[in-house]
Amino acid sequence: MKSFFLTLFVILIGYNFTFSQPNPPTNLTAQVIVQNNHRAIKLDWSAPTTSNVKFRVFKKVGTLSDTTQFIRIATNLSTPTYLDRNVFLNQTYCYYVVAYNNSGVSGPSNTVQVTVVPPVVSMAVITGNVFNDANNNPIARAKVELITQSAFGNKYAITDSLGNFKLRVPAGNYYLQTSAFGFYREFYNNVQNIQQATLITLANGDSVNFSIGLAPIVPPTTYLLSGNVTKEGGIPIRARISVFPVRSNTFYNPTAGRHTFTDSLGNYSVRVKENDTVVVYCHPIDFTLQPEFFDNKQTFAEADRIVVNGNINNINFVISPKPVYNNGISGLVKNEDNEGVESFVSAFRKNNQAPNLRRRITVSTDTLGNYQFTNLVPGEYILLAVPKSGYKATFFKYDGSQTLNWRNADSIVVTETSLITGINFTVIPISTPGFAKLSGYVKDNLNQPVEGAFVFAIDETSNIYTFGITDRNGYYQIEGFELTNYSVYVDKFGYNSNGVRAITFDNQTNFQRTLNFTLTLDNPTSNDTKVVPTKFELGQNYPNPFNPSTTISWQTPVSGINTIKVYNILGVEVATLVNEWKDAGSYSINFDASGLPSGTYFYKLTIGNQSQVRKMMLVK
Repeated sequence: MKSFFLTLFVILIGYNFTFSQPNPPTNLTAQVIVQNNHRAIKLDWSAPTTSNVKFRVFKKVGTLSDTTQFIRIATNLSTPTYLDRNVFLNQTYCYYVVAYNNSGVSGPSNTVQVTVVPPVVSMAVITGNVFNDANNNPIARAKVELITQSAFGNKYAITDSLGNFKLRVPAGNYYLQTSAFGFYREFYNNVQNIQQATLITLANGDSVNFSIGLAPIVPPTTYLLSGNVTKEGGIPIRARISVFPVRSNTFYNPTAGRHTFTDSLGNYSVRVKENDTVVVYCHPIDFTLQPEFFDNKQTFAEADRIVVNGNINNINFVISPKPVYNNGISGLVKNEDNEGVESFVSAFRKNNQAPNLRRRITVSTDTLGNYQFTNLVPGEYILLAVPKSGYKATFFKYDGSQTLNWRNADSIVVTETSLITGINFTVIPISTPGFAKLSGYVKDNLNQPVEGAFVFAIDETSNIYTFGITDRNGYYQIEGFELTNYSVYVDKFGYNSNGVRAITFDNQTNFQRTLNFTLTLDNPTSNDTKVVPTKFELGQNYPNPFNPSTTISWQTPVSGINTIKVYNILGVEVATLVNEWKDAGSYSINFDASGLPSGTYFYKLTIGNQSQVRKMMLVK
């Protein structure tokens, strides 16, 4: 019995040692810091040696001698640090911290007092005048902007009716840029981009004057490209005409094209720029007619290159009916138990057609999973099955294996008379018992949404766990993830992916995640080489007139800060669409004018000392 009580005593002593009440935290300090241009107070302290402790933070407004009460502002902290963002300038705060565990709460730490004081800022003044280089007249409403990387941000002024401006700014280093509607923007001192600009250093009390001349924009010379569209027998037809500028003979930007429709007599005309090289594509409204490039060419590689050095007439099309082929592909979509699975099956023709002109054909299976394609244009096809529910999508492979990478799909060659049967899919069920969610956007390298892209998650066994498909806005949402690690990949036929992204879900903060992706067009005519545009160009928005949104495209042969601003008929800026650094290349952006009234607007592209302006019309 004596031995039993001795053992119990030792156990109780050990229990009390393991879970003893913690000692108070020590060495509490408070420091005022700047975070995202706002003041905050950072607290740090030394943790007690007792294990399994957490911390609570107490705060009061006022000095230590004030009678105001401390209140608890944070709890359940596992690390000896805390950032208090709820503070104001010229206010004093006091803090202390306690530790706690299952055995109780410690006494308070030392108390600290800190006052949030405003920063001491040295100031400088710049003044000056902005004038027209061509005639020395003052430029009113010019924007003079000082660009800085400091916490104070950029500062700008608008010139008055005499072209004068004045800016009071914090002392520091700046780049000066000046812009005005109808003029080329420039950086100080008369250069086109910020890399070449002269850095201006302003010290406390400096007063500096600038005289800035801007060159007026000379509108580009344009000509009229016109023609006629008929079908066999000389009957005029309605068609959409697209004129694409070509770069280096093998590259073009689909979004930079100009588009129009034929009138009731089959006539059309499009404005084109001097010295451009273009190809012309005709797409009949009647889907039974065959689209083509001028002059009876079927692919972009074969299309005639037309050099613009004056008005161009007689770019005429005689459109033929689409041929009828006695061919087809048929098969079955089934599960591993050989039961039919209702699905959508899509056929993609592999050729050297320009990416934006590729089309897919989609059919639905019957209730038993049977599908059939007929009257296919001869060529090489890959097939994709997307079950309507409960199963994973897959491209076709003869060995029955699964893939959502279109490059790994097996090809099916279709001739004018081939009737190919037995192209069967075996699809695998989706099991997603989790509650975590993944969402995001998929866009192309021109920042346009990519519809119909597959976003699929690969589990730690290298199998496809689940997938989602983007909508017309490029948005996807996938639910049912378990709390573990995945690799996420996005792909679409005709595009190149930007690789695999790792992601982890947990039950604390990471059970709802966001991943955005960018796809690039898989252009077969580009030989996988990026072609840099040779000309600075702002495209005409499409559609125009528009309601309420339209797309604006541009290209630049040099890297630099790209700015696109929109102005009303009075020259008042109503929107800034782009104001960021971009590499040399071709781009486009969507402009949503839902909040603007109907009327005529101007949009201006500025890159370095080059600018272009175009007019557009909003009709509601």
